[in-house]
Amino acid sequence: MASLIENLHHKRLDKLGINIRTYYVSKDQVLVRNTDNSQNQPVIAGIRHKKEYFKDGKLLSSELNFDSRIAYTYVSAKNVLAESDESNADFTCPNCGVTGPIKAFADSCPYCGVNYNIDFNDNDNSDKKGYDLVYRNSFYKLIYLIVDLAISLLASTAFIRLTSKTFNSIDIGKCFIYAAIMTAILYLIFYVNDTRGKSLAYFYYTRKKEAKNEEQRAFWARSGINKKEFYNNYIYELSHYYYGNENNIIDFDIIDYDELKDYRKDNRNFIEIKAYIRLVSLINGKIKSSYVEESSTFMHLHERSIRLENGINIMRCPSCGASIDATSKECAYCGKPIGPLHSWSLVKTSH
Repeated sequence: MASLIENLHHKRLDKLGINIRTYYVSKDQVLVRNTDNSQNQPVIAGIRHKKEYFKDGKLLSSELNFDSRIAYTYVSAKNVLAESDESNADFTCPNCGVTGPIKAFADSCPYCGVNYNIDFNDNDNSDKKGYDLVYRNSFYKLIYLIVDLAISLLASTAFIRLTSKTFNSIDIGKCFIYAAIMTAILYLIFYVNDTRGKSLAYFYYTRKKEAKNEEQRAFWARSGINKKEFYNNYIYELSHYYYGNENNIIDFDIIDYDELKDYRKDNRNFIEIKAYIRLVSLINGKIKSSYVEESSTFMHLHERSIRLENGINIMRCPSCGASIDATSKECAYCGKPIGPLHSWSLVKTSH
């Protein structure tokens, strides 16, 4: 059973002849999953390591940068049942909240159809901080370039003055040539050191980054909101937003969650979230990646309390009040959609 979101995504990929192969690292193993279902290994708390984009079997592009704090689990008969020795033990879908015997989730959630869930770890990760520092901070890179150029010019000029009897236009030209070469070398050295967390600037920046992470930890502790539940709803709703509209987007990844803010309005709870997202598009037969800072607002709908029992699962239609099966998509009496069962719904988004 595939969810609406998966159908939207796979339909787009199939139409374009695209297969996305994703590599996950889980328990010292590298596991592979493909959107064309050619090879899908069960993944438990796996960290995304690499993505490859194929068109008609030909590799077009790959991505290596991901938020290593996000862990993915893909539900299957093998790994779901492995979580418990008893097939009747309780299992709760992290996206829509349906709870029932674990054996009912062997292939996917019987209500929303999602076959994965994500978790967000607060652990420090030097690779992630190196990515934030080197790739996201354009001002930082510009400052380093200016400093490298200034040092290189001074060093080149001093070298020419000490080793040459003259200092004419030719010598000045040599200064700029030597400075350009030296700047490139210094910039590469600083780049490598920063991605590995070995420079003073890195430690200064990561202290600021850790302060921002601490604010997010305090947000979840203060608000009492289920973090795992919200992030799963966030991915689910964002997928519907991107794959349910006409555009060239074939994939997206959350690179970082930058800011969280909650408030109450009209007796409803809202969360505003700012995230740094990579959008992957197919344009004129080529894969193009772009990065956006996206702001989204989510509204809390209801508490999730649907429970699956053996046989028919009853709930009330929100439109007419009739008794309906919880796994149905619409009311058999009035014909209206049952609506989302998950707790958080996307209200608006912009970038």
